[in-house]
Amino acid sequence: MAINLTWSPCADTAASMQFVGMVHHEPALVVTQGTDRLLLVPPRDRADWPQFARLLREIRDSADELRAFLDFATPTNSEGR
Repeated sequence: MAINLTWSPCADTAASMQFVGMVHHEPALVVTQGTDRLLLVPPRDRADWPQFARLLREIRDSADELRAFLDFATPTNSEGR
């Protein structure tokens, strides 16, 4: 199944690690905006956790690259890039 999603966070958007679930409290990366939530939950099979951890590192690294770009490209940059 292919999923394509474009989303622009606003001022009330937040991200955190939380334990979620009604019966079994599972760790998850939770991104909230108003009443909307995006959860990234580890696979149930612990043998798949290393690949999930790899994905989380890729998200972390890519987010840091994007943050650095945005920091450099802000209008307050004297070169205006």
